[in-house]
Amino acid sequence: MPYTDPLFGIVIFIAIIAAVAFIDFSRNRYRNKKKEESFKNLTKSYDVMGHADGVKEFLKLSENPLPTLEFIAHSYIQSGNAQEAIKIYLGILDSLQNPKDKIEILQSLGIAYYMAGFLQRAKDIFLEILKNYPRNPQVLMHLLKTYEHLSEYKNAIDALECIEEIYDVQKASDFSRSSFTFAPLSVSEQKRFENMLLLNKFYLSTLLLINDHTLPFSSKIQSLNDIKAKQPKLAKIILTYFKSVSHTLFWEQANALSQDQVNNMIDILWDFERKDVPLERITNPQILDVYRAKGWIYDEKACEMFELDNMRILQRYCKFQTTLNFEYRCHSCNNIFPFENPRCPHCGELLCNDLICKIQKVDYETSYSLL
Repeated sequence: MPYTDPLFGIVIFIAIIAAVAFIDFSRNRYRNKKKEESFKNLTKSYDVMGHADGVKEFLKLSENPLPTLEFIAHSYIQSGNAQEAIKIYLGILDSLQNPKDKIEILQSLGIAYYMAGFLQRAKDIFLEILKNYPRNPQVLMHLLKTYEHLSEYKNAIDALECIEEIYDVQKASDFSRSSFTFAPLSVSEQKRFENMLLLNKFYLSTLLLINDHTLPFSSKIQSLNDIKAKQPKLAKIILTYFKSVSHTLFWEQANALSQDQVNNMIDILWDFERKDVPLERITNPQILDVYRAKGWIYDEKACEMFELDNMRILQRYCKFQTTLNFEYRCHSCNNIFPFENPRCPHCGELLCNDLICKIQKVDYETSYSLL
């Protein structure tokens, strides 16, 4: 006989809701427990250097120790002592119980490992964070840079596409203020950010092409030239590759360079040996200035660039031998480096180097055998 009492139906309905709520609660609790265990195991796996002296005691005695310890750890990173920063972050992680509270410290720990050169450890930490909290563009950007240094360019492009997807979703929803998403941007900031994403995509695609040894050479050259036409900032990287595979190919492309591009490639042009420079086929006047300054073209024509013209005069009239030395200044943070890096080691800005030419006296040193 069917139950017709309406109270019975209400009881069944409430029981179903309670059961669903209990199952959902149990599932969330299980997930949180798995996250906590995952973070704890990750921390233990890297706790090989121990904790910084006094961290545990400071955590016990101070009412709000985290800001102070984070400031000290950040200072260590800024001074180049990433190992001490790592010890502090590991000590802080041991004191935190809530997985969400660990995210910021884990991110800082991953950055510290990245700065210290422990790229695989940094990669593992960033992936662990994203496994539990995937919509985190800051961590994705750090993971992208880590993949880049590990020469995992396809994975880096995948990380970049995830950032683009998060950005597009937020742009459509007027930029949510969630702590794991982008902060609201002005129109100019949006444009700059979109240009940054596009430049990174072209840059990573270029590196992927250069390191793809299965692609036919002619197809690779065509693809690289297409990228160079769309993104002139990549001309130096692409022509450096051309130089490594074919001098003929390099000079065919070099003649079409603009004045600014030549000025940024003087170090590459200066490094050629005389036998590899076909002066009779070079039509670019800025490139000819480089070899005029080097003394390979002997005429009365002045060079347009101040440093090159000084070199031309010194080569002709000075009794001392001179050469050009090169440094690289990031025009984003203004730090100067002795070696060129496509991504600034200090601020992370991509393809932002200004080439600095310095005239230097050539000193000949006699080497004596110790045997």
